[in-house]
Amino acid sequence: MVSVLRNNTTSLAESHTLNYELIELKEFDRVTDEASAVRSIFGAPVLDKAIDRRTLPLVITGYDKHKILQLVRDTRAHPENCLRPIAVIGLADHASDPLLEQLTDGILPPRPDSEQLKEMSLTLSMLYRQLRAVKPAADDRPLTLLQYLYTRGSKLEPLVSPDEHQAYSFPLAEIILGGGAGDVRELMDDMARHTVVSVKHVDRIFTCPDCSSYRVCAKELCPECNSTNLEAQESIHHFRCGYVAPEAEFMVTGRPRCPKCHGDVQHIGVEYNRPGQFVVCGDCNFWATEPVLQAWCAACNTYHSPADLRPVNISSYSLTQNAMTVARTGTWNPQQAALQDSAPAKPKKPRPAGRKRSKAMDAIARVVLKVADDNDNPTTIYSACLSSPGEDADEELQTARMVIQQVASESLLCVERRNDELMIVLHDSPERRTPTCRQLEKAVLREAGIDLSISEVEDNDAPIVADQADRYA
Repeated sequence: MVSVLRNNTTSLAESHTLNYELIELKEFDRVTDEASAVRSIFGAPVLDKAIDRRTLPLVITGYDKHKILQLVRDTRAHPENCLRPIAVIGLADHASDPLLEQLTDGILPPRPDSEQLKEMSLTLSMLYRQLRAVKPAADDRPLTLLQYLYTRGSKLEPLVSPDEHQAYSFPLAEIILGGGAGDVRELMDDMARHTVVSVKHVDRIFTCPDCSSYRVCAKELCPECNSTNLEAQESIHHFRCGYVAPEAEFMVTGRPRCPKCHGDVQHIGVEYNRPGQFVVCGDCNFWATEPVLQAWCAACNTYHSPADLRPVNISSYSLTQNAMTVARTGTWNPQQAALQDSAPAKPKKPRPAGRKRSKAMDAIARVVLKVADDNDNPTTIYSACLSSPGEDADEELQTARMVIQQVASESLLCVERRNDELMIVLHDSPERRTPTCRQLEKAVLREAGIDLSISEVEDNDAPIVADQADRYA
């Protein structure tokens, strides 16, 4: 059954034209191999300087990580362009870093193969369609940040930053919001209190109560003069007189002798033992069983009791359903967003009555169903087409195909494409529920903003239109 499909199946990421902007960071005025490969797979880039670039995918080719990072930061910092899909092509694996990965939507190594480029093209296409489905809010940076996370399906993660005042930063949010890590935490914690985002614990650090820096270390001080010139010495307990002191005091005369009773201290276990250690100050010669433990801040050069250090919780932030609604509608007004979400949906356009599946597609479907039935392998086949085909029909079908492969991965056998139609072959199993036509339609609409009409194919029977198949949902 699978072999029948493989002979008629195109690759997952077929070549298709993508509207995008290409910036080539050349070295010594030489054209990069990656730029040529991008043009061959993505098509010619957009050259019109007047085109709206707010959602236009940006592809950067080059090898200098610092130049690329600066270009990406500048793009994300621009209020009109910060949501743009950005792909970087040409960076070696060792040159990539978490910061660049957080600011971009994909990084490919030098000389990527055609399959990698095709998958990147589809990723950019899906992001482009997601961005077109949200209402722009360039004047509202916090809302723009939510829209970025919403369209990427990601959460806001902190990165370890040794130079940051509290050890962690949120580079993406800091660039979009134009503030520091502390400002981001304050904003996101406020959103969490209003159930806009949910919080997940990442770390807990202790900071200076004076300057809030994390650069605090523990120091052992002399209890008498507060010096750090301390040395640990073994102690001696003389049984005869009960005197206990650091070993150095028993060696003043060059031989072990008790400084109190002047008796010899020769045999351990008979005349003395070693109960533990003392700390001895090299400045004032004061000795004690325990030093004074203090927290010293390197940022403001002050000492504090460890109990006075201030704990700071570091968290990651994920969008709640409220945040998704806010991001999608471009408004903070929950009532208005709710009204928009509850508005009656436009009736779905059914498959045109005169349109039939292609003969090749129909033949494959019947063969698959017959082979599956003969081998007692329960199989479901769906036929899918665009509800309202337009100029971008080819690209929309390719994107829908990719979404279906992700959503139905557990039961999917194959997605076959013929012209303007998709055939979806699913294996029915009692262990997992086969997704229905309605579920797949909703998934494609939610993930890619594409209105797809899906119907079930039955052997020797007319297809069941999805709108009439509510009993399967």
